[in-house]
Amino acid sequence: MSSIMLSSSLLTLLSMTTTVFVVAQDDLEYNKWEYSMPRFRYQSWDDVKDNDTLEDQAEKVGYDRNSWNTFFENPIEVLAFEDLQDRSLIEGSKPSASNPKRVLENMGYSEETWDCWINHFEGYDWFEMEEFDIVEQYEALGWDERAWNSINEKDWPSSDEKGWDDLDSDEREGAINLCYFRETWDDEVELSEYEAQSDYFNSVEPWNEEEEELPSLPPLMSLCFPGDATVIVENVGVTPVSQLQLGDSVLVDTEGNYESIYTFGHYEEPSASKITEFTKIITRGSKELILSPSHMVQTSSKTIPAMQIKKGDSLVSATSKDVTVRSVETIRLKNSGMYAPFTPSGYLVVNDMVVSNYVSLQAGEAKEYLAITKNVITPFTHQWIAHSMNAPHRMYCRLLACTKETYDDRGISKSISLPFTISEYIMASNTTFVQALFLLLVIVLSSIFSIAEYFLLSNPTMTTLVTATTIVFLRRNKKNVQ
Repeated sequence: MSSIMLSSSLLTLLSMTTTVFVVAQDDLEYNKWEYSMPRFRYQSWDDVKDNDTLEDQAEKVGYDRNSWNTFFENPIEVLAFEDLQDRSLIEGSKPSASNPKRVLENMGYSEETWDCWINHFEGYDWFEMEEFDIVEQYEALGWDERAWNSINEKDWPSSDEKGWDDLDSDEREGAINLCYFRETWDDEVELSEYEAQSDYFNSVEPWNEEEEELPSLPPLMSLCFPGDATVIVENVGVTPVSQLQLGDSVLVDTEGNYESIYTFGHYEEPSASKITEFTKIITRGSKELILSPSHMVQTSSKTIPAMQIKKGDSLVSATSKDVTVRSVETIRLKNSGMYAPFTPSGYLVVNDMVVSNYVSLQAGEAKEYLAITKNVITPFTHQWIAHSMNAPHRMYCRLLACTKETYDDRGISKSISLPFTISEYIMASNTTFVQALFLLLVIVLSSIFSIAEYFLLSNPTMTTLVTATTIVFLRRNKKNVQ
């Protein structure tokens, strides 16, 4: 490996370790009325179609893909909420609902959320806005009664042409109180990208905040596949995970690469008295993947917990093109056994799907990235953290082949049982400050382990030296014990 590539890789890694977390909420401002964002309106039409009830309601008030994904394309959005009781006031194509207002109420809107967040009070005349103390917000943006009533854009204030970053403090305050935020004001981000790009969408309004609580660690039993899940063993073929052994070489990706199993994070044989909860994912083509809810799965764009997979997502198949998820459900299996083989890359192929070795470090609503607090999300993925924290064990097995290991009474490998139990105890505490410090420590240790593994495995001389030193140390330690 060239020194340029080495320097580039280290700079990337070091830049990650210095950027510990990003604060998504503290820099945001919220409307003074305390009107909560109707977040269901800020998801894409494809997401709406995953919710049959919401899709049916949206279609009844005239939405389709284009008018949902583009604000103000549906003529109902130019009207105030109260006006939507009268279907005749809607210009152009009429919705099928005889009373659109009632349907919108069933969707979750109120007069306040519709008029502010969807209509931005544009359905009001100037006198109505004066009556309800809204006119001050438009005046801050440079509007007056003459401009408001004019259809000539030359009469409109300069703020109408400004981007969010170009608004002065008074203009931005007015826009915020009209329920605009960066993405809706600039109108440059697709709805499908709001979850990934919009700080406001991902925030919690202060008036909706509950006592801050971190997602907890998933239970230890979450590290697993049922015993009849299958992998591809090199020179053997399809094999149930219950029959795997340390050192077996299994398929890990779509490129046909195989890697040896160096440990089992969980190894528990079937028990007639034990019932275990799993997530069952079925794709088009009737491929089926069953795994623990917190166990992570590789989609076409990221690695996320199985519990976050939804209908329409695209999973990575080892033998065909990416496959689309047809359904996701929670099931309970009896006497299934639980197994979690670990490979050096952190991935393997189970039932033809590329999956992670690991579970998400935080249960509940945790997604791709580690959360320091409820509203502070780090740039570190659960996959990277889990893989880096396993680096010491992985390096040990790389230097000295791991052919045996023991498990505690829960079936958890003793190599991870103690640290996981400590983590469980800390994350179960009610002290958010302690939890946050612990997660910061995890990030620091992960970075150190990752750098150490990088140097060791990219330098043959270093590998030989460390191997020899480890062997000498173990032999001397054995003699001292005797």
